[in-house]
Amino acid sequence: MTKFHKYYKKEIKMIKEILKKVKRLDVFTKNNINSLFLGNYRSAFRGRGIEFADIRQYDIGDDVRDIDWNTTSKQGEVYVKTYHESRDNTLFFVIDGSESMYFSSTPKKKYELLLETFALIAFAAVQNGDRVGILFYGNGVTKVFPPKKGRKNILKILKFCIEQYDKKDFSAYTDSPEKKFHTVLSLLKHSASIFWLTGSMENTPEIQKNIKILKSKHDFVPVVFVDPAEEEWKDVGEFTFADSYTGEISTMVVTSEIIKNYRKIYQNKKEIFVKFFQKNRMETLFISHTEKIYQKLFLFFQLRQK
Repeated sequence: MTKFHKYYKKEIKMIKEILKKVKRLDVFTKNNINSLFLGNYRSAFRGRGIEFADIRQYDIGDDVRDIDWNTTSKQGEVYVKTYHESRDNTLFFVIDGSESMYFSSTPKKKYELLLETFALIAFAAVQNGDRVGILFYGNGVTKVFPPKKGRKNILKILKFCIEQYDKKDFSAYTDSPEKKFHTVLSLLKHSASIFWLTGSMENTPEIQKNIKILKSKHDFVPVVFVDPAEEEWKDVGEFTFADSYTGEISTMVVTSEIIKNYRKIYQNKKEIFVKFFQKNRMETLFISHTEKIYQKLFLFFQLRQK
């Protein structure tokens, strides 16, 4: 068998595996998106697609935040901007495909949780007639799927994301989310709901700055995927670890003192991350391997209705 035929056979096998995974996610969402879940989704995102309509003179009872100061200063009278609710919404996902998504102390990786979460929200959006788009970063790759309607668009996105999952080329990973938020800002011309799906709690000043800019124009929701070992590690002794970059296997003796120090660092990092979003009036959603994604999203949509 020639090298070409070996390569071709390998590619066909990989494509079949990818399509199997897409089909599995498709079935997963069909089994979980019932009328109650979809109803909660609709209520949570009603009125998110707000677009500028016109300018008119101020009336008693108008929101002062809608005052158009440029027109007001020119005309010598107070004018306000008016808006109308667009018929559909735009949901945009910033998807973290970096090495942090492959950490796991269980058979299921964070990235698999991410794909299930994306699929549930995205297919609910499709059933509601909304547009869905993504920006993927990781593996040294940045890929944008502009917001579109339809089931085929979601399946195409899932196929791409699974292909990236199977590559796992972390040696090429040099991307940072702070740079990607600039791209999102220039890409989205109208109000949208942005979900940042990530496996880490990166919170640099540059990230904070860009998120604040996005929040001023869009709805922004960080969704963080956590592994049980990150929050509940209790066991002491000798453990085997595999490096995400190199695949190198190493052993480490974990003591109670190491666990104590780790928990302190982790909880402090989480507290700073959550406080930033609370201060800027944004909800943070954490999803763990030990929880049912459907239930977490259901409760989250209920919270947004309030």
